[in-house]
Amino acid sequence: MSLKRYKIVDILVFMVLAFVFELLNYYASTKLQDFKLVFLSYSIVLSIICVYRWGLIGVIVSLAGGIGACIASSNATLPQYISYGVGNLLGVLLPSIIFINVIGRKIMNKQKWITFTYFVVSFVLVLVFRCLIVGFFDINNFGSIFVNSLKNQIIMQSMSFVISAIILIVANRK
Repeated sequence: MSLKRYKIVDILVFMVLAFVFELLNYYASTKLQDFKLVFLSYSIVLSIICVYRWGLIGVIVSLAGGIGACIASSNATLPQYISYGVGNLLGVLLPSIIFINVIGRKIMNKQKWITFTYFVVSFVLVLVFRCLIVGFFDINNFGSIFVNSLKNQIIMQSMSFVISAIILIVANRK
């Protein structure tokens, strides 16, 4: 298998993983009583790993995860699809440009804390962009929608952040 074909297959596998994990996790956390308090999203960490491996094309994984979450909710509206899709893309893309293209992989490999910072910045920006986009759909109530959305996202995604951080730390070990 050529490197180009391997890259395509690898990105597709990451996209399917992000999509399926979002579907399953959203369904489990909303429909199954035993999982009501647990929501685990891996789209961001999978996107970061994919971007780190293959470059900016890896951000497409975050889009697959966002769409998966919206499909799983079954009552998602157009603003939710846009906020999860575009919010995920922007939240992963902007830090990727800075960390991968400006700082560089060599420095990130030597300084592991930079990779962790990259993850934290991406995670925070995804949540902020999602909430900003949702707020723009009702500009008259932008402030309250943004704050309430951000509060809900932080509560919902906090466990995802911790588990994803552990995954990233383990993935960075040699």
